[in-house]
Amino acid sequence: MTLGALLARAALRRPEAEAVVDGGRRFTYAELDARVAAAAVGFHRLGVGRGGA
Repeated sequence: MTLGALLARAALRRPEAEAVVDGGRRFTYAELDARVAAAAVGFHRLGVGRGGA
């Protein structure tokens, strides 16, 4: 299972639970999942994808 899949699962189970706390900034699992998805789309548009070295 990937880290992304674990995050998506946590967002489904407990979307309003705090996932990240950094000083005064707090993100729920739903907010973190949305940000990760947006970043993934951005990387995909830049041509970044899975690959082997």
